[in-house]
Amino acid sequence: MAGINEYLSIQASNTKINRNDELKKPMPKKNDPSSGKLIKITDRQDQARISDTARNLLSLRMDAKKYLDDVKQGETLSENEIEQLKQKIENKYFVSDTVIDKIVDKLVDLPNFLNSPFKT
Repeated sequence: MAGINEYLSIQASNTKINRNDELKKPMPKKNDPSSGKLIKITDRQDQARISDTARNLLSLRMDAKKYLDDVKQGETLSENEIEQLKQKIENKYFVSDTVIDKIVDKLVDLPNFLNSPFKT
């Protein structure tokens, strides 16, 4: 029975290839004629480009962190304050025209209101 080397016409070599020898060679100096290669040196700096999607995601992440920090630092309501709010809701305090006008005025005064989807 013939071996695979005979079918493929491959001659086995006893020479061991050491790939690290290539890595140990010193880098040629700038335009060193003995290296046989010319190296083009430029004054350009490395640059990275960040896509618009990545910028938007970073912006959203920063906004989310800011809001989370605000919530963590925010005050909690006492049970008494919660009961007062429940009473106002039951009495339809927030449905009155004066309260609605106050809420709308405060919303319009927000810095990003002009860019909001609620602007008419």
